[in-house]
Amino acid sequence: WNIEPDLSRAALQYRRVILAMAESLPDLNAGMNLCGSPQEREMLTFYKSQPGNWARPFSVILRGDAAIGDGVKRYLLSQVISRVQFGFALDFARKTK
Repeated sequence: WNIEPDLSRAALQYRRVILAMAESLPDLNAGMNLCGSPQEREMLTFYKSQPGNWARPFSVILRGDAAIGDGVKRYLLSQVISRVQFGFALDFARKTK
């Protein structure tokens, strides 16, 4: 890829190399709790064993829902993007029990 004169072909080859290298690595895991209060649902947990390797497979667990698959990934990513755009509904004034 690094000696390819055509930039679009070089980018495609680079993408293939990066994805092939990350194919055997453990998944990036994200979890979202769908139970409890709206504040608890706003909290997203994200676990990575090594930071910076975003080419690894991505898996999502929705606690409180039996759904699995690509639809769950799309749902989680759309929720994260929405929270980044419009903010989180966190109640920091709430007293802990």
